[in-house]
Amino acid sequence: MNSEFTSHARQALNGAEAAARHFNHAYIGTEHVLLSILAIPNCEACRRLEVLNIDPGELRIEIENAIGTGDNLRVAGEIPSTARARKVLEFAKIEAKKLGADKVGTEHILLAMLREGESAAAAVLFNHALTPEKFIKAGDPSFTAAATENDDPDEEAAPEVVEDGPEDDDEDDNDGAQ
Repeated sequence: MNSEFTSHARQALNGAEAAARHFNHAYIGTEHVLLSILAIPNCEACRRLEVLNIDPGELRIEIENAIGTGDNLRVAGEIPSTARARKVLEFAKIEAKKLGADKVGTEHILLAMLREGESAAAAVLFNHALTPEKFIKAGDPSFTAAATENDDPDEEAAPEVVEDGPEDDDEDDNDGAQ
């Protein structure tokens, strides 16, 4: 990983391969990236989930149960990412730029999963009535989970496809993030 990602985002992306190996999967999918993000309790994405009263530990268990373990497969060398996981990372760069961040943080990766909307990770997040809008609002220090009580839980957020190019640079997940 290069300097376009925060240290927590790099940690999550590196951990995604370890998660794929742990579950004997021959690919790194969005579910592995999300599992790895959820294993970093002090990252911005987990902080926002907690603000929204979504327990990262419970999400991890849900994902682990959903993806299951593959056959006794051992992949030598680097495990490739799925096209969808690569797409989410490109979306994350766009989200970071849109929100004025210099680097891509865990919050941008999770937000990109929500916007992409079709991945295994997004399905688990949507099961908790999480929308991109709620997740962005949770980054506001004055926001409380009670503010979402009037939101329509049956209202389905359509994934937004953004066509801007990526930009990057900062160090902490919080810096410049909305």
